[in-house]
Amino acid sequence: MTSTTPTRIITITLALLALSAPAAGAMPLGDDGTAPAPKQDFRNPDQQAPAARPFPYQDLRNPDLRAPAPPVPVTPYKPVEQPKPAPVADDGGLSPLVVVLPTLVLVAMIGAAVVFTRSSRPARV
Repeated sequence: MTSTTPTRIITITLALLALSAPAAGAMPLGDDGTAPAPKQDFRNPDQQAPAARPFPYQDLRNPDLRAPAPPVPVTPYKPVEQPKPAPVADDGGLSPLVVVLPTLVLVAMIGAAVVFTRSSRPARV
């Protein structure tokens, strides 16, 4: 890696950022090519047009506008039977020792290497 490689990487990254930033902040346009008008109404609530009420509209504070409650059908429940678990077959799969023993050997070798490097004397020059 030469001394100009980090400079090239930074330059390319900044160029890509400069090219992609305007696209990331772009505003979607309508069918006629103009930006959509804002939807927020800043008028006084008394002067605003009444909002469309979803059907069926119900106001729980007013008993005249409450939606009628549908009748609830009464159905008796049957007792639920618990399924019986399937018998487990021991097929003699992979023994845990196949995984554990090589791991222990690897850890012991790394430990021995660390101890050897820490306890060895530096070479005399």
